[in-house]
Amino acid sequence: MFNSNKQLDIGRSFAGNSSSAMQMSFTWSYQVTILFDSWTTTNAADFGLACVLVAVASYGCECLRGYREQLEQDCREGKKLQAGHKYRTAIAALLFAYSYLLMLVAMTYSYGLFLSLIVGYSIAFTTVTHVNPGAASAGCH
Repeated sequence: MFNSNKQLDIGRSFAGNSSSAMQMSFTWSYQVTILFDSWTTTNAADFGLACVLVAVASYGCECLRGYREQLEQDCREGKKLQAGHKYRTAIAALLFAYSYLLMLVAMTYSYGLFLSLIVGYSIAFTTVTHVNPGAASAGCH
């Protein structure tokens, strides 16, 4: 009924070789593969640059989210928008893809990259909601 040998074979083929196994706990190592095999940091300078790029990317993602929320708020208020429904849909699709890519960066389980994401999102949230209070969540009055 249950073949334990098959289970072992599946486990071995899933895990692959040790060099491509996914990190499953947070680490402080600066040797990290980010999204693609071609984007691998091998020294502290590369890792520092990657952290800055990730912070900028998360800042951009939160700004895009604020922009999308502003478009939606304008729509709810009945303002005639130059941007139609297709444009808003494209912005939403871009935001979803962007957010999922940043989630994959967080899944590298690198403390440095994770903290860079948090810093970028936090700065953007502060600046976007300060400049545009309507971009904050609709439930916050």
